[in-house]
Amino acid sequence: SKDQLHRACVATLCELCSFLIQYFVIIFTFKTCFVILLGLLNPQAFVVGCGLKALRHVLITSELPLRMAECVLGTLLWMLNNPDTRKLVSFDFGQLASHFTDFNPIFKSNDKNVYGETAHGTLVSLLRSWIGVLYFCDPSGENSKSGLSSIVRALHVQNSTTRIAIINLLREVLGFCPAEWVDDVDTAIESVNPYKYREKFGLNSGYIYTEAMDLIPSLSSKRVNLVNLPQSILVSCLLELKLDEALVQVILTSDNVLSVQSTILLGEFLHLADSIVPTNIKPALSDLVAYALEGRPSSKCINCSTSIEEYDQVLCSSEDRLIFYPVNTVHPEKTEIFIGDDVKKSNAMAAISALAKLYKVLNHEPMPATIGLYHAMNLFGPKVSMLRYVTHKKQLKHKGAQSVMTKECEDFVKESGVLIVKEAVAWKWDPIRSALKTRIKDVNKLDDICYNLFVQRLIEYFQPSSKMYGDVELRPEVLPLNLFTLALFDLVDDLMDAPNESGESFLNILLTDIHLQLEALTSSNYSYSCYLNPQRLAVTLSQHYFLMLGRVSSTERGRYCLDKTKIFPLLLNIAVNTHMCCYVKLIVSCLDYTTDSFPRVLLGRVLSCSQQKSRLYATRFLRILLRFNAHRAEDVVVTGFWILELLISQTADDNPVVSMAALDALDEACDYNEYLKMLIGLRPNILHLGDRGLLLLVRFLSDTAGYKYLSESSFVTNQLHNWGTHFNFRYVLIVEGELHDQLTLHQRHEDGHYKTRLTSDMSRNRIPSICLPAHLYSQIAVHENGFQAVVKDIYFRNIIQLILNLVQESPAKDQLHLKAALWAVGHFGSVPQGACYLANNGVLQALCKTAISYPVYSVRATALYALALISSNRAGAAHLRNAGWNVLYRVYLEDEFYKIKDKRADPNLTSTPSDSSQ
Repeated sequence: SKDQLHRACVATLCELCSFLIQYFVIIFTFKTCFVILLGLLNPQAFVVGCGLKALRHVLITSELPLRMAECVLGTLLWMLNNPDTRKLVSFDFGQLASHFTDFNPIFKSNDKNVYGETAHGTLVSLLRSWIGVLYFCDPSGENSKSGLSSIVRALHVQNSTTRIAIINLLREVLGFCPAEWVDDVDTAIESVNPYKYREKFGLNSGYIYTEAMDLIPSLSSKRVNLVNLPQSILVSCLLELKLDEALVQVILTSDNVLSVQSTILLGEFLHLADSIVPTNIKPALSDLVAYALEGRPSSKCINCSTSIEEYDQVLCSSEDRLIFYPVNTVHPEKTEIFIGDDVKKSNAMAAISALAKLYKVLNHEPMPATIGLYHAMNLFGPKVSMLRYVTHKKQLKHKGAQSVMTKECEDFVKESGVLIVKEAVAWKWDPIRSALKTRIKDVNKLDDICYNLFVQRLIEYFQPSSKMYGDVELRPEVLPLNLFTLALFDLVDDLMDAPNESGESFLNILLTDIHLQLEALTSSNYSYSCYLNPQRLAVTLSQHYFLMLGRVSSTERGRYCLDKTKIFPLLLNIAVNTHMCCYVKLIVSCLDYTTDSFPRVLLGRVLSCSQQKSRLYATRFLRILLRFNAHRAEDVVVTGFWILELLISQTADDNPVVSMAALDALDEACDYNEYLKMLIGLRPNILHLGDRGLLLLVRFLSDTAGYKYLSESSFVTNQLHNWGTHFNFRYVLIVEGELHDQLTLHQRHEDGHYKTRLTSDMSRNRIPSICLPAHLYSQIAVHENGFQAVVKDIYFRNIIQLILNLVQESPAKDQLHLKAALWAVGHFGSVPQGACYLANNGVLQALCKTAISYPVYSVRATALYALALISSNRAGAAHLRNAGWNVLYRVYLEDEFYKIKDKRADPNLTSTPSDSSQ
């Protein structure tokens, strides 16, 4: 046979028979693959043949690359999932913590770094799985023998190497971005700022689309996040194991760099715990406060959590480690170190100060990291100039008053140095911006000779042909809102606001120069000899010329100037015909689409051009426009209707990557009520798009108008039958596929297919949000007609009966049917009337018993998700509290109602950036 896998398996079988040690290393990869396959197909033979022992050995000794180690780990977790194979496994996952708890490890090879990276990555993969969290995390207090407790206890040992490795591990497991290892607190805090500039925001990466996706709140932020539940269990376990106290000891007994890192991790951990775990287990950090005040630990334990009444169901240390039961908090005795220690007092005071700074950073309102996003957002703001106006009062309308007002502008012009100093590097840009932003009603500043000369000098500086402004290095990580570019925006606004044609003539001078550069670009086929070549655009402020064109396009007078200088046709030609995506990103991202004008024509042409990368970026940018329009526009309907029409047309794109991007955008749009109503009115034909199209169309049923129009075509009746017979099972596979795709190295590519596992150097620090896909029952049960249709459905009645019989009968063999039933009732209970129906018919109690004691762990996890869905409304949360479950309201309910905002916070996105942005 020419099948390479067949040859590898035959060779492996021969090698297993002889087990020649000298060939072990040569065929190690093939052997591992075969052992994994054998474990999945025949667990009995796998264990008898010492296959489990072999996998356990290579996993503990970290002899595998991370990609293969994750496969081995998956095999072990699969065996632990089912009760039939679980009894065959005698593997203590706590052994995986040996790299972080053994202070004198022995390595078979000299590559210690590879060993550490594999051990680190294996634990991250383990703790991002349900079974891994439940087996590795036993929060039974100081007597816990779990791997997680060993890691937390190891922080108390004054070993810098171990502490560094553990802190890095915890940062990645909890989803925190890497922090810079420096002794300066401000630098370390800035490195974890969620709104800082990242390399992926650059022109050669994702540009404004990536930045907006990261920083602008999603319209789906209120949907259930599948990551929250397992992450909350992990954080609860870490709180029970006193991670906060362990980090305090690291802060007090380490050098400056390690102390700062521990402080940052402690602050982020407490911030995360405040958002996803119940409020009855909040640490008070009494030791840290006591050391800051007195230089010694507190005399009595004041870091006591309030007594836990029926705690969230945590794990006990027994033969079946997944049995849930209420646990009383265990408070270990405080470790008395030294009394009156000045070093520890200094570290504690510095830590408290750093925690206060970090709190402000983490709770700051979203703000752009680059001037590109700032510009794009402001295009959707109120059409009111954000510049400073100076008006006259009626009693001061005389020549003297006007001369006083003019003198204020003259002072700014003189102070700027533009008319005195030749070199622009010596100009003062704060006075320049102040002069440009000053407005005097009924007075044209350009009539003043000095101001006219001042504007001419600025025009000369900003012209591309002068090679001054365009040659300045782009450093967004140092100066996100560049003062030079902000001054250019102010200059453009000043010229467009001028009361006569004098401002327009100055603006045309600048636009004509830009036109020449764009024309040279197209005539030379985008040669690198041109001024606006891709290499220069990526590293200099020359890319901001496109932002300036977008600023001009935001007014009717500006669009007239762009049309007069024939820049619009040039931009269209470049955007449609270029094969260099950087120009498409700049042009598409900079223009103003809030009015029915040429920019909309340009974007429509790009969406239908021959370049797949151009169509993809333009489609993705439409998703960003949806967010801008929803968050900032005065009239959501006008622009929103146009965006949705374009997205619907993009679902028919020949390239599956483009059509999937359009479907993702439409799915997010359905979470905004105005967009949902507009989509229902458009009545898109999307059923031919497979599962994604069906799930999108199901979203329409949550609105009475959508339910009515779909009922007329028998869609509701057909889908109740469709979901009852097979799509409920398909839904399980869709949800689990989303989880596996986001939390493992086996990543799905843009086209929706799985090709290979990613390399081990992939950064997995940031845990993505995984929005739960829509379900027929949750959408249709929102209103009374749909609710009654579900209750009367024969398939739904069978599902209810299956859940009720689940706790009385032996475990069912078909796990897929059970999971489908659990997801179905969970979604049905996500609406208030559904939750009450389940509680009144005993289904809620059956779900609780399934989550606590069902022997198949993946089914138990699905039951927990179902309970989380039921807790997403007040009625369901109340029923669960009556059943003894500790429900955190603010996770799935009205976040803003429970969040305490700092009213002293500066409004960053509602005004022009202050000059302090330097």
